[in-house]
Amino acid sequence: MTLLYLDDQKDYLFGLLSRFFDEIVTGVLDVEEAEKIHVKSDDISYIVANLATTESLPLIAAYKTRYPELPMIVVNHENIDLKQCIALGVEGFILYPYNEVQIDQVITKYKNLKNYSDLYHKKEQSHRDHITSLLNAESLHDKIKGSSDNALILMNIDNFDFINTLYGMDMGDKVLSKVAGYLSKMVPSNSTLHRLNADEFVLFLEKPVNNQEDMVSRQIKSFFEMIHFQVERVSFNLRVSIGISSGLDTTLFHHAKMALNEAKENGKNRIVFYNETSPYLRKQKETKFWINEVESALEEDRIRAYYQPIYDNVSRRVVKYEALCRIEDRIKQILQPNDFIPAALISGQMTKLTRAMIDKAFKMFSDNDYDFSINVTQEDFEEVYLLSFLKSKCYLYNINPSRVFIEIVENISFDVTEGHLDQIRALSEHGFKMAIDDFGTESSNYSRFLNIKADYLKIDGRFVNNIDQNKNSQIIVGSIVEFARKIGAKTIAEFVDSPSVLKMIQQLGVDYSQGYYIGKPQPELIEQPDYIISNKDDYKPAAVIG
Repeated sequence: MTLLYLDDQKDYLFGLLSRFFDEIVTGVLDVEEAEKIHVKSDDISYIVANLATTESLPLIAAYKTRYPELPMIVVNHENIDLKQCIALGVEGFILYPYNEVQIDQVITKYKNLKNYSDLYHKKEQSHRDHITSLLNAESLHDKIKGSSDNALILMNIDNFDFINTLYGMDMGDKVLSKVAGYLSKMVPSNSTLHRLNADEFVLFLEKPVNNQEDMVSRQIKSFFEMIHFQVERVSFNLRVSIGISSGLDTTLFHHAKMALNEAKENGKNRIVFYNETSPYLRKQKETKFWINEVESALEEDRIRAYYQPIYDNVSRRVVKYEALCRIEDRIKQILQPNDFIPAALISGQMTKLTRAMIDKAFKMFSDNDYDFSINVTQEDFEEVYLLSFLKSKCYLYNINPSRVFIEIVENISFDVTEGHLDQIRALSEHGFKMAIDDFGTESSNYSRFLNIKADYLKIDGRFVNNIDQNKNSQIIVGSIVEFARKIGAKTIAEFVDSPSVLKMIQQLGVDYSQGYYIGKPQPELIEQPDYIISNKDDYKPAAVIG
């Protein structure tokens, strides 16, 4: 420890103090010079003033002004006014005449005080956000813990990412500081303002009265709508989404977060109070259920592959199958993909489903000669595993890659990345066939084919359904067939669900048909009987291959 020592007595106190400090720095005894002193406060632990002249109080004041955070101990000489010293912020006194026991007691006491002060300062700093100087998430946790009958206003600056993207992180930080400054002027006396992370702020209201949380939230939203945030000659029009909750500590933040998510989901720049009966929260609960269902189905091997036949319109035989994913729940009911696929995408479990389906499909087709297709998504390409995984399955089950069709589903947009294209080209070079699903829709159209050289185009079901009665659908499908022939691709019509639809599809020159009239997806391979070949109108159950 280092002591800054002010001494105009030159007595034995210096010797007593030297036993307690590693170093003693002697301070100047001139008021003007004291204010200019260059010794840093970080290098000093205490100040002891052993002064007895008429200049004592001004000098004490000068040093206290220069080092307000350091404990100062003053020797109580006769001409020292204790009241004025206390008013100046002096923390302690050494009574004159002094001895070693008294010095030990005083220094030990204020050593503990200094340690406490340091710890408090560090804790205070740890509770502050370094960009805005507002209280941070940790301090909010301390505030909420054990509280009741309080309210939380959670604010998110809408579309804030564009500032960081266009102007850089430094500009983004300056905008956040500007926002924090304005919000700080609007907080009521019974509240604390916190910055959580990125573009989220929280107002913690203690014991709000008369719908105070509603009134404050409306004021904040209106303020954002009226003001232009000016930073370095750039003006920003910001908007804010707000979620509000009230009640006990255990749910306060969680409920405010869900309310905020609902506000953003419903269009942003709005205020939403947490309401457990809202349609949004019901949907969230359903999503959580399906996420858990997918996770448990993967862990318990309840993923089921169903196979739908694909019919050759020329040879009039089933020649291919599409492998479709299902889940069997714990009471043996089969769950449809429309229920669980969105949850799998949200929770990042889509590629696990694809891997499971690939393995089951390869196993099914290892002892026959049928071609088969596997659905892959953008998530599968992003994990860059398909080529090596498929090659290993071909080797394991002794299946030629030319029998395997990679069906690229509609969530892979037409502006696929170069990395995606590299993988598609590599798959084609190794003999795997490429098929574009739902061809003709918004995200699966002619421009998409410019990026993906496909062997098959699967015509979207909305153009096939009722094609026997809809002239426009006939024109569209006819144009797709002509386009496919010119580029050397085959066509597959989905949703073929009646004899008349099949007949029209055949007349338009579509190469293959798939739909409930051909056969429903089933856990075993099926082949249609002869009634399909003769195109009779009567429907008979499909025969199971065995």
